[in-house]
Amino acid sequence: MYLYDLKTADCKDLNKYKIEAEYSMQQQLSENPQILLSSPDLALSPYESIIAFREYPTNRGPIDILYITDNGDIIIVETKLLKNPESHRTVVAQAIDYAKSFTEETVDMIKNKMRKKNLDYSLFDKNISFESILDKNIQY
Repeated sequence: MYLYDLKTADCKDLNKYKIEAEYSMQQQLSENPQILLSSPDLALSPYESIIAFREYPTNRGPIDILYITDNGDIIIVETKLLKNPESHRTVVAQAIDYAKSFTEETVDMIKNKMRKKNLDYSLFDKNISFESILDKNIQY
């Protein structure tokens, strides 16, 4: 498993996590976001709550997992099995494509997509400034 940082174009090997099937990997990562989010390489601010959205729909296809912390941090996760030697290039290109596509989203679009999947979006109601911070981070 690799962690790719779009800001620094750095790729870190997280090979201590071995998961065989892509679907299982998505399930494990969505149910246990700390596997990735505890990585110091992400340099996330401490958070208390997180939204984990599997197969988040965009105009360029679904993002495997979208994490949004209560600080408004946005983490896009694309999973690939390493059976194919081209998977490194593919996953990086796909993540960049999804990040670009995500900048076209709005807070209301995210909330609507969460409603359709019956996901808990109470995080939006807990902090008055959350939506404005998230909106700013979407455009970043």
